[in-house]
Amino acid sequence: MGSIGSPSGEQNLGSWQVRAAKKRQQSLEAIPKAWRLPDSILQMLDMPLESQPNKLIDLDIPRRSGLLSERELEITEQYTVAELLAQLSSGALTSLEVTVAFAKRAAIAQQLVRDHLGSVRSEVDKRPSSSDIMPYRDLF
Repeated sequence: MGSIGSPSGEQNLGSWQVRAAKKRQQSLEAIPKAWRLPDSILQMLDMPLESQPNKLIDLDIPRRSGLLSERELEITEQYTVAELLAQLSSGALTSLEVTVAFAKRAAIAQQLVRDHLGSVRSEVDKRPSSSDIMPYRDLF
């Protein structure tokens, strides 16, 4: 094992950077292509993020990205937990559409902070009814 100042220590530094870059790429690839932020949205951010304050809430990226439908925006913005549960139990919302809406929103957040968090994977119930899955069949 080498010390930090030794050639092997320098190699280790480069090694962790390569591993980190690979992990960031794997995290991005785990997000369905249909859920990836368009370049126009990413270009709105002031870089580098570490030294540039971006008021992400004010930028309203989930809405401006076009990735969420109006119904998905409503699901993720307008309901309390109790209200979501009531909508689910009444059948007004399906568990699949609620899960997909929040998974899409999480994928957006992941792309905005991907250097700081692990990957977000969209795990949806493997056995939804055919009427639930039809609007989302191209995503899986």
